[in-house]
Amino acid sequence: MINKNINNIFYLYSKMELQFETGSYTQRLILNDFEPKKSLVGLCTGWDMPELYENLNVDIIGNLYTKYGADVLIRNLFANPQIKLLIILNTNALGHNNIGNKGLNYIFSALLDTENSMIELHYDMTELFNGLIVYYVESTRIIIKTKWGIKIIEKQPTKVESLYFGDTNQETIQNILSLIDNDTLDLLTRKKIVYQPEKQDIVNYVPNEYVGKTIRGIDIFDAWFQTIQHVYKFGYKSKNLHEYHSVHWNYPINNMEEAIKTNQKIISQEDVQQLFGLDLDGLNDYAKTITENLVVKESAYTYGSRLEVYKERINSAINKDINTRYAFGTTLQYDKIDKQAPCLVYIQFLYDNVNSQMNLYAVFRSHDIFKAAFLNAYGLGKLLEKYCLIHNINFGRVEITSVSAHIYDSDLNNVKLLTDCLSTNMTDMIHYDPRGNCVITKNNNGYTCEIFEPKENKLINRLSGTNKDIYTKILQEQIITDTEHLLYIFSELFK
Repeated sequence: MINKNINNIFYLYSKMELQFETGSYTQRLILNDFEPKKSLVGLCTGWDMPELYENLNVDIIGNLYTKYGADVLIRNLFANPQIKLLIILNTNALGHNNIGNKGLNYIFSALLDTENSMIELHYDMTELFNGLIVYYVESTRIIIKTKWGIKIIEKQPTKVESLYFGDTNQETIQNILSLIDNDTLDLLTRKKIVYQPEKQDIVNYVPNEYVGKTIRGIDIFDAWFQTIQHVYKFGYKSKNLHEYHSVHWNYPINNMEEAIKTNQKIISQEDVQQLFGLDLDGLNDYAKTITENLVVKESAYTYGSRLEVYKERINSAINKDINTRYAFGTTLQYDKIDKQAPCLVYIQFLYDNVNSQMNLYAVFRSHDIFKAAFLNAYGLGKLLEKYCLIHNINFGRVEITSVSAHIYDSDLNNVKLLTDCLSTNMTDMIHYDPRGNCVITKNNNGYTCEIFEPKENKLINRLSGTNKDIYTKILQEQIITDTEHLLYIFSELFK
């Protein structure tokens, strides 16, 4: 059915002779194998799962989260003039915030609000609408865009136009399809235009350990930014992404809002902030999908809804024994195989007796470090805060294990822009090694290395001998394990 050997930009869906841009977005499309016809119908489900609509009389179905995905959607429309009707759903509550709605906001500006749009488009939108009708479906209205203009249908029971609206999205789509004049669709024509995707930066792979990296941040943004830098620099090219295996990154939660406000002043452009979620209102909206039993219509689950069944166990375990190992939960369900398996799969609360605080440990099987990780980190911080307040325990740290930590190729340009921006606007931060700080002195017998406890600056170890003796002992006994710190000690001993 699918021949991907056409060229490296597009592949052909042979039955209907559709030409789609290659990449992960197109691979997730549902293509219904109907009989060939003159006019095809496309459905963009927004934040809904496309599988919910695969039994409708729609030819092409796909969801939409990001601005990049919106650009792919537009380019695919231009390349396939057989698509005469596009229905777009913007009814899912998960997408109704500044962070989650980037793709749908972009599509709205590009297709429906071109006169007031602040985005710079490189497409001939007039030509597109010569052969396309768009229905943009919201909870209370439907916006119809054609080459003849725009019509808005409000959901009001007393009006005939409300016949478009059903009790479910599926019914609304069926109503739209039944009310569409197919003869009008067949008369629509437009030219086929193939737009090339934006050229992406090529990041060369740097040989490294590839598996296993621990990052300790002074705040949530610092931990996330160190993580994204590491994946960007040392990640390995894998299909359509840049991937690093097993990054452990942790941060305190007592200064999350302060860290966000500080970095908002540094990254002052709102559009850049929205790329990864540097917005407190949007972050707090998203956090509810982790901290609360939030069930969103037309979505399979939220992390909060999956973790809800463990709330009583977690609270009971902490009440019985603050040092419990039973305060955990998982988003996996043993009795079913998820078509969209959760990325966050496990959480556990552990009490830190050394610092008298509660920590939260979370495991992501798959983690989009650029677009999703900062949102996830903030939501998990709020989850730890919630349980600490319930049990009157000091706030500790969140440690996230990102098993597959990755950046999609489509985001590499934006990651580079962010990295360049911060490297010129941020002062160097001092990251103290929790294993200790070293003072190296040279004497007649060789070298002395004194290691001090980082918090109270107490002497905890003293090593003497040749530079090779000292460095070998540090490595063998794992006195210092931080890679950057080890390299610095090596440079001081052997300079």
